[in-house]
Amino acid sequence: MIESTFVTDVLAKKSLIPLLLNSNYQTHKQTLKDEEVEITIHEKGIIEFLPAKYDAKDDVLIISAGIHGNETAPIEITSDIVVDLLQNTQKCKRPTLFIFGNLDSMKEGKRFVDFNLNRLFNEEHKKHRDCAEAIRAKDLENYVCEFRTKFKESQLLHLDLHTAIRGSYHKRFAISPVSNKNEEDYELLLKAMDIEAYIEAKTPSNTFSDFSSRFSNSTSFTVELGKVKPFGENELSDFSGAIKSLRQLIAKEEIETPKNIIIKYRTFSEITKKTEDFHFVIDENDKNFSLISKGTSIFKEEAQDISYDKDLYLVFANSKVVVGQRAGILLEKV
Repeated sequence: MIESTFVTDVLAKKSLIPLLLNSNYQTHKQTLKDEEVEITIHEKGIIEFLPAKYDAKDDVLIISAGIHGNETAPIEITSDIVVDLLQNTQKCKRPTLFIFGNLDSMKEGKRFVDFNLNRLFNEEHKKHRDCAEAIRAKDLENYVCEFRTKFKESQLLHLDLHTAIRGSYHKRFAISPVSNKNEEDYELLLKAMDIEAYIEAKTPSNTFSDFSSRFSNSTSFTVELGKVKPFGENELSDFSGAIKSLRQLIAKEEIETPKNIIIKYRTFSEITKKTEDFHFVIDENDKNFSLISKGTSIFKEEAQDISYDKDLYLVFANSKVVVGQRAGILLEKV
C-alpha cells in the first residue's frame, strides 16, 4: 500500500468525504508510486491513477461526481472506489482521473452556492467571474485538458455521475452530448449500469459532459443514477449495477452482457426561460419523462401559450432557474 499523509488520512476515515467537507484540510500536489500504480493527488478532490502497465489502445477514464453538491450517492460511490484503489483492494488497469466537483456546495448540502456549476463549462464561466463556481469550472476544464493531452492517443470515456431532484419514470438514465463520438460502443456498459433510458442531445450545451465530449476521440455521458438524498441516507445496494460496472471498467474486467433494453429518446426542444413571467402550465413537479399529449399547453411566457402537435416527454422542469437558463427539455422517442 502506498503511504502518504493524505492516503493515511483517507484510509483512517475509510472515506474521502470527510476531507472533502473539511475546509481546513488541504493537501499539496504529490505523486506517489509503487510497482503497480502511480497516483497523482492534484488536490484533495482531483486524484489520478496511472497503472504501471496499460495498453494505449484502451480507453482512459474520467469519473466525476458532485458537480452538484447535494447529489450525494455518486460522491459516496466514487469515494468508496478511490479508497479501495488507495489500499489496493481495487485494481486499476486504465489511466483514470477522479473528479469531485463542487466542494463548496457539498459542505452546504446544496445544489450550488452562487451559480449552477453544470452550466459554466465551455468557457461560459468567463461571463460569471465573481462566483465561486466559475473559478471551479475553469479549474476543472484545465484538469480535463491536461489529462486529455497526456493520453491524446487513447479513446477518452467520461462518466459524469448525478442524481436528479425529482422522481423519474426511468429511474436511471444517460444523456449523450451532441459532440459525442462512438457512443454506440458504450451501450453494453450503460445497460450493465442499469440505465433504463438514453437521451441523444441535438444541440450544444455548457455542461461538463458536453465540454469533455468536444475533444477528439472522446465520448462522454451525463449519467443520472437516481434521486437526490443527503449524505448517509443513500442505500448503495440500489446502485449495485452502476457500482459493479464502474469497478469492472476500471479493472478492465469483462462486463457481463445484460438483457435489459434501453429506451431511446432525442431532444425535441430545450425550454429556455426568457423572462421572469415564464411559468409552466403543466405541473412541473411531475416525474421526469412525464408524457405530454399533443396539443397540451406546456408553458406560458410573454402572454403566449406554448404547445406542440405531437406527443412529447419532459425532463428537468424547473421554472425557478435564472433568466437565460434552461428550464426543461422536451423529448421525443426514437
